Amino acid sequence: MTTLAVVTNAGNVYGSTVANNTLEPVFEFSGAKIGYNPQDRFMVASVSNTLFVITNSGAVFGAAVDIQSHSIGPVTQYPGARIGYNPQDRFMVAVEPVPPIH
Repeated sequence: MTTLAVVTNAGNVYGSTVANNTLEPVFEFSGAKIGYNPQDRFMVASVSNTLFVITNSGAVFGAAVDIQSHSIGPVTQYPGARIGYNPQDRFMVAVEPVPPIH
């Protein structure tokens, strides 16, 4: 199943699970707020249930999402290279490995 999430200007996260082509009731995630700072530029989600925020300086922050308990873990900064901070950078997506088809 897929869960859609929306992040408000205040960093609150709400979700709705898609089941049988129907959106289930909306719920609020507990835990950390994320993606609400003025410098936050992109947000992407991974299939490993992590929300990533990329700032306008290219810093990357992430928080694990527990869909079952409707909670967001602590937000931590990822060290290393900067990404997505150039004026010409328009979109940010997560690219996950796909298992081979046999």
